[in-house]
Amino acid sequence: MFYYNQFMENFENEKRTSTMYPQSESRPLSHLLQTKLHIPGTGSTLVQRPSLRRLLDQGLGAKLTLVTAPAGFGKSTLITEWIRQQPYSYAWISLDGRDNDLVRFMEYMIAALRTIQPGLCDSVLQYIQETRNFSAETAMTLLMNEVQALNQEIIIILDDYHVICEPSIHHGLTFLLAYLPRNMHMVIASRSEPQLPLSVMLAKRQLVRISANDLRFTADEIRELFKLTVDKRLTKEELVCLERRTEGWIAGLQMILLSGGEYGVNTKETDLAINPFKQHPSEVEGDIADYLTEEVLARQSPDVQQFLLKTAVLERMNESLCRHIIQKESGQSLNEAIQAGLFLIPLDRDRVWYRYHHMFGRLLYNRLTRQYAKIVPELHLRASEWFRINGYTVEAVEHAVAAADFNTACELIVQEASELLRNEMHMLLRWFGQFPENLLTHNPALAVLYAWSLATFDRLDEAENVLDRAEPYLNSGQTELQSLNGEDILGYFSAMRCLICLGRNETEKAVVYNEEIMKRLRGVGNISAAYIVGYNHDGESLLRGRFGFFGGLKQTLAIYPPLIAGWQSAHDHFYGYLHTAIGECYYERDDLAQAEKYVNIGASVGLKCENAGIFVPALLTKARICLARGEQEAAFALVQEVRNQAFRIHALSFLPVIDAFEARLFIRAGQPQHAARWAENCRLQADGWIDPSREFEQITWLRLLVAFGDGETAYRYAERLAQVYELKSRKAAVAEIRIVQALLLERQKNLSAAVKKLDQSLVLAFSEGYIRLFADEGAKLYRLLTLWGRQRCSVSKRAQDPLFQNYTDTLFSFFQEEDAASPQHLLSGLTRQEMNVLKLLSQGFANRDIAETLSTSTETVKRHCKNIYKKLAVSGRHEAVSLISDHLIE
Repeated sequence: MFYYNQFMENFENEKRTSTMYPQSESRPLSHLLQTKLHIPGTGSTLVQRPSLRRLLDQGLGAKLTLVTAPAGFGKSTLITEWIRQQPYSYAWISLDGRDNDLVRFMEYMIAALRTIQPGLCDSVLQYIQETRNFSAETAMTLLMNEVQALNQEIIIILDDYHVICEPSIHHGLTFLLAYLPRNMHMVIASRSEPQLPLSVMLAKRQLVRISANDLRFTADEIRELFKLTVDKRLTKEELVCLERRTEGWIAGLQMILLSGGEYGVNTKETDLAINPFKQHPSEVEGDIADYLTEEVLARQSPDVQQFLLKTAVLERMNESLCRHIIQKESGQSLNEAIQAGLFLIPLDRDRVWYRYHHMFGRLLYNRLTRQYAKIVPELHLRASEWFRINGYTVEAVEHAVAAADFNTACELIVQEASELLRNEMHMLLRWFGQFPENLLTHNPALAVLYAWSLATFDRLDEAENVLDRAEPYLNSGQTELQSLNGEDILGYFSAMRCLICLGRNETEKAVVYNEEIMKRLRGVGNISAAYIVGYNHDGESLLRGRFGFFGGLKQTLAIYPPLIAGWQSAHDHFYGYLHTAIGECYYERDDLAQAEKYVNIGASVGLKCENAGIFVPALLTKARICLARGEQEAAFALVQEVRNQAFRIHALSFLPVIDAFEARLFIRAGQPQHAARWAENCRLQADGWIDPSREFEQITWLRLLVAFGDGETAYRYAERLAQVYELKSRKAAVAEIRIVQALLLERQKNLSAAVKKLDQSLVLAFSEGYIRLFADEGAKLYRLLTLWGRQRCSVSKRAQDPLFQNYTDTLFSFFQEEDAASPQHLLSGLTRQEMNVLKLLSQGFANRDIAETLSTSTETVKRHCKNIYKKLAVSGRHEAVSLISDHLIE
């Protein structure tokens, strides 16, 4: 404990005197459209519909209320009026096509919840913003834990969910609904059936559905609508005519009222070539909508018509933007259009931003492109200009791309590269996909951003192809093409080449490119520094994550040590990452002194920067070092300190792996019952989805299944884990899983199968040189390793490989010679009193009972136990008894 206390004391002293390290804080959500988080404004509905309100109330008893119907059926209006009358807090999100990105979707979920309580879900926000290819399950788990801690009922409304087609979002929402907290309810409005387990939820009575048939106006409701709106009493014939033509479609009825209330009342059915009984309802609605839109427009003045058509290019609008589009100081204004009731919906409480009803806006845009196609690009350019001037980069690029003004879009993307790479990766790929090919190849800055976007999603071949086509233009001599935000573009080309090589395990090439990066960027560059600050945001290990090439000891030790020598203090976070990752490598190679030296520096930097992505793996590696030295109490103390530090800076996304690490300590100490609570909270299932981002938790859960004696479930789960991680090329994970399987098979007396599994593990670990992976299993693995050694020639395909033989001989040396490590030899090192204590331990006696039986004190018994564990090289009672159970003297 001394070195640990001394380390923490030094850290606190340095923290009080140092100001050179910036704090790592989660970024705000200012890049999101706040208007999407406000409940849409609607006029009061004159016709009361109590039956629908009752259905929505009934839905509160289930997990999900689903409202599905085509456009114009009043889904949003119904939910809006209902939610305003509820005593519960609610979070509203109006979705659009740009939300088909898991990061953006989760950000909007968090932003919506923060309208209920500011600062809510800070751990989730940090996790999703600072973790590449993060897990939807982990993000949703963190979100649920924070919501569950609130002492209030919450309703989340997802409007227009039909725009979502991203599978990861569907998967995340499915997971959320499966484990939805009791104080949380979800409402989804969609034009189509969402890709969620609706039939299962319906069977479990977890779902209440409201369909188009429920939303259609009945004859009585149509009669009441016309009476209250235009004070007209419909005859029976007029009512039948209206009901048949609109089929109770609310938008159609509203258009009729906007047209003067005469259509459908005085017009014969033959005036419309529509037979509702022969056409699909959506076709009927589309035909009626087209016809009625013409009727509505025809009744407006020329200024109003121009306003409606020109502003149809906008997804949202305010007065200033509309005037910029129309380019008239006088004439029709947004406020006048609102007062005319032209299907404009307010998007914020102050009623500054509006949008057209989706259906009406789409019809307006269709007419604009049909009749005035030549002016559409100019309208998009005006919109792009306004959004650029007012600081809305994403919308400025969107309209520039829509206008085919790719030079302007390119300029905006390069100017805002750092922000776009952090928040809009999917958007970048979509934009780049619409750019002319020659523009991407002739502009190296744009090319490297495109390659970066592709490589982030593991599309390495495409990224390399982009760089290859753009590289000839690096020597064009044009100054503006030689930098990216003022930094050497050649350095970024080398950075991308390095990233691609690392993705392909081409370590030697990556080292060469790394030297070029250091020479030209003197580090990682300002743009990429944003990634590095939060490179790890939920893992207990850098080595097992992307930073350590998913367990690549050779790559990590080949690339990172040279970087330290030339590293400058501009990015101290990265300095901490380097030391921690290298320290983990030295630990796995069993160089404990070097490992401690490096992780001490990493932990110090991480704590000063308040970057849990550094200090969590660093301090947990120190805990592993403690265990390797037999200092179990120090290991537990370090885990508690890591947890306290994570709480202190609100890095709650690390708590699952910290708790899992503590669970492993209990398992190793022979106290698996103390890990049971963690098992209940981790939400893992033997037949559930294997989430690669939860590798450490999953293998911990596997070990707990073994400790509790559930061999059948454990083996089945281990096979599923191994299959997934083999496909992901995570050798260390597969090697560890095979070790667990081997020990499980040995316990079941299936020794031949156990030896084969151990051989598979040895072959995998040999390629990277892992030592502690086996040594940490303790003496219990030695028996099986010894058996493998006797059979290696008949079992192992690598038995004749001299390098492999040297590797396995090294492993044997860590377990001492066979005779010295045998149970009989170990027992001979115990005193007579220690043997008495051990026999009583094997019979299940507690320390107090042993003390009474041997007429000694409990403290003396504890001291004997500690000596026994040390001599037997085990970590606790369970391992001690298991190791020598067959050799105790009766």
